[in-house]
Amino acid sequence: MTESEVAYPVDIETVAGAVDAGETLTVDVTVENEGSEPGETTVELAAAGDQVDTESVELDGGAAETVTFEWTPGADAVGTVELSAATGTEAAIESVTVEDAPAEFTVDIDAVDEHVSAGGTITALVDVTNEGTLAGTQDIEFRVAGTVRETRRLELDGQAEETVQFTHEVTTAESPESTVRVASEHTEDETSVPVVAGTVTPLRQMGSKGGMGVFGYLVFAGMAILLLPLLPFLAVLKLVDLVTGRGDTAR
Repeated sequence: MTESEVAYPVDIETVAGAVDAGETLTVDVTVENEGSEPGETTVELAAAGDQVDTESVELDGGAAETVTFEWTPGADAVGTVELSAATGTEAAIESVTVEDAPAEFTVDIDAVDEHVSAGGTITALVDVTNEGTLAGTQDIEFRVAGTVRETRRLELDGQAEETVQFTHEVTTAESPESTVRVASEHTEDETSVPVVAGTVTPLRQMGSKGGMGVFGYLVFAGMAILLLPLLPFLAVLKLVDLVTGRGDTAR
């Protein structure tokens, strides 16, 4: 048997028969060098014909090795999926059932006041995402300084997202800072808001930048448009003042 004719058979050793969408599946693949001389081959794992990963393996003649792959099916993979492991000469196939994942709500505080004064109001914008593929309903808790201030019940379709606004009136007892926390049945997120004397600034957001903003530019443009027709009239008045001497300082 020449080097080019050496066969590298593969076998999928261990794989779960079913997995939830979004769950990572471990796939153990054994590859063997049927030749008498050392050689190298590439093992490829594919799911429904799409490549998942590849691994190069060097084997002595007659030796075998197990390669471990990981595959995480998405929501679009729900159903029966064929997993195939292949070298340049051989292939093995196993079927895996991908099931709908139960609802799993994650929470993330997207925006909150930079600071707030005692007696002022904290406003928090919270992104809630259903990471599962099945619809579900969960309670989202809004806590400030360790106390539940509001509970909001949300119903979301699989892979859906919704932004929820919570507010809380701050007391002097919460100085010098107030801890804001939101929680679902699965995750939670928290941040701290300084309690200071003075006015409250707008919400801070991830990746936001300072500047005049769209509204400011619109106001500036509107004032410029209104004043533009008056410029010739103001110039004439100035000229008349210069000619008549009314622009001179009174003596």
